[in-house]
Amino acid sequence: SLRVHGPSGLETAPHASFNGVVSGRRSVAWSSVPLDTVLRAKKSLGVTVNDVVLALTGGAVRDYLLERGALPDAPLRASVPVSLRKEGDTSMGNQISDLAVDWGTDVADPLERVRAIHADMQERKRAEKAGGTNPLGVIADALAPGAISWLMHAAASVSDRIPLPCNAVVSNVRMTDVPLYLAGARVETVVPMSMLAPTQGLNVTVVSYAGELRFGFLADPALVPDLGELAGAVPKELLELLAVLDDRARA
Repeated sequence: SLRVHGPSGLETAPHASFNGVVSGRRSVAWSSVPLDTVLRAKKSLGVTVNDVVLALTGGAVRDYLLERGALPDAPLRASVPVSLRKEGDTSMGNQISDLAVDWGTDVADPLERVRAIHADMQERKRAEKAGGTNPLGVIADALAPGAISWLMHAAASVSDRIPLPCNAVVSNVRMTDVPLYLAGARVETVVPMSMLAPTQGLNVTVVSYAGELRFGFLADPALVPDLGELAGAVPKELLELLAVLDDRARA
């Protein structure tokens, strides 16, 4: 039940020098894992589903870069939309922020990667609730869409001189455990897709649907060739995490 999907001929291109703005080309790949298996890992480790999702995708990126001799010593960072709403809060309006979280790409052990991501995520949330600000959120509320686009391209033009806060966006959205139907036909699968910011060549969007977590990868093929390999690494990462959990439980 661990599957990887995608077009048989994913568009690929050799690495190109990055001028800060992604090209107009896109490649797409996707994979899925059983939700109950992820929930088992979550419960065993005392973390969140989002922590496990970040650990699986961070491990997949780590393996992908290791194979190409391009893994940096410092961890890559993921921009993660998270809810800051307190339990029982039924007030109107969004309470969401984008947190820059260490992706765990510098941690080889899958179990330690989950724990490192969980600790960093908790610290980021505490800082945000203590009065941190989300500059992109403030800008988005204040400016018209055209102005936001101009600002993003302006930021991209100086990205080679000013470090970007994150390397990729990773979003996880709970959809539904109940199968959906359209004109009487069951929706068998969902392929989540988002978009690429001008300064980021990879986006990972995850949704839970009908007992499975669906991982959708979108990339600029000039920056991330062989995207199918990256998507296919996610189920392997889950198997490795479960194997480590089982070994330590027996020990």
